[in-house]
Amino acid sequence: MIEFPDRKNANQGIWIDIFPLDIVPPFNNKKDADNFEMARELLTATSHPQIIKNTIKANKPLAISYDRLNQFLKLPYRQRGIQFDNFMSKIFSPTENVGQLRLYRTGKDKPTAYSVKDIAEVVYLPFEQIEIPAPAGWANCLTSQYGDWQKPAIYPSHTRDYFYSAEIPYTEYFKKTLFL
Repeated sequence: MIEFPDRKNANQGIWIDIFPLDIVPPFNNKKDADNFEMARELLTATSHPQIIKNTIKANKPLAISYDRLNQFLKLPYRQRGIQFDNFMSKIFSPTENVGQLRLYRTGKDKPTAYSVKDIAEVVYLPFEQIEIPAPAGWANCLTSQYGDWQKPAIYPSHTRDYFYSAEIPYTEYFKKTLFL
């Protein structure tokens, strides 16, 4: 995949992102829903404190009291992160759905949730010359995230669309995108 077409010497290979999975809606009980709302606020206060400060200034409702959030916001970034992690470890409960809490921060989007059944078991899949662990329900996870993930990916460019395939070396795409 060509992620940086303007950087001729940048590695344009396949990237692997790692994201933690936390409990996400829908919930079976009010306690989990309340904990989720508090987790969203703590994550936002940790990574984007100005959003919480603006919410407090606007006197909008929050799951955590203004006093507690203001105390939390006074902490150094690292300490906020540690307290957030501690909170998350205490609220974990059995669930049917997991997802990336960071994607639920604004509440405007409907991020992907994965079934715990799909990620509970691990299988090993070939990747290059090694095997990597993956969720046993990896196909369901990909479908939840991308829809029909088996179709070739087409990424729009400012000049034309580019078709990407894992079967073609990125250097070939590099030549096309730089018009060499």
